[in-house]
Amino acid sequence: MFIDVTVISILLTLLCRGNPISVIEYPYRFLYLFPVPLAFQLISFLLPGAGSFFNIASYLMVIALMVSNFHIPGVPYMTIGTVSNTIAVLFGKGRMPVVRSVAEYIGIYSVDAKHVFVETPKEALFLGDITIVYFPWGRSFVVSIGDLLIALGLMVFFLSSLRQKNLVS
Repeated sequence: MFIDVTVISILLTLLCRGNPISVIEYPYRFLYLFPVPLAFQLISFLLPGAGSFFNIASYLMVIALMVSNFHIPGVPYMTIGTVSNTIAVLFGKGRMPVVRSVAEYIGIYSVDAKHVFVETPKEALFLGDITIVYFPWGRSFVVSIGDLLIALGLMVFFLSSLRQKNLVS
């Protein structure tokens, strides 16, 4: 879903005559550490026994990096979304809870090592993957409230380049 939202955000920015590449000019902090949580995510797939630990560690590091970059447009939304997802993962013992009936509705009958099926949204504290997002080009995803906030943050992040353009002109 995040790839779809990123592409939409970039296209909207271009349609509004903005420059999505200008987001690289933001004053990022600790940018060199961002690959570490990605490595933790890979490790969580490769080492199923330790996967929960590395998955949670990845979320916590992402939150720390986002908080340090809170001054960048969109990052506050992404941070709140990531905190929400982290709470869900903690309650899922290191795995994101997914409501089985919602997943099955769009043809998902099994989950990977980073997810766990639950029967009701209450079991996921309403923070797990509890609803469906459909895209007009036929892709659909089971998402959490946190995922929606992260998606909103991505859109604000890219579309903020329009604001930069207007401030300069």
